[in-house]
Amino acid sequence: MGARDITDNDYARLIEILIERRKAAGLTQGDLVPVLRKDQTGISKIERRQRRLDVIDFVRYCEAIGADPATLLQEWLSGRG
Repeated sequence: MGARDITDNDYARLIEILIERRKAAGLTQGDLVPVLRKDQTGISKIERRQRRLDVIDFVRYCEAIGADPATLLQEWLSGRG
């Protein structure tokens, strides 16, 4: 995976949805640290698209913000076309 993967518009939209949901839940990046098992800097890198989010981290991120991963993924898929 190269830079194209983290700058891809579809990937950017997925991260935007995650950030929007995190903020709507009233959570900070720091609130996600125990669930994602990453420090705040690592979470920041994901949100700034400097580090790729893998499927396990995606599920953990969703759980940390109180979102159903399947529902969030469906929201992302419906906005792609």
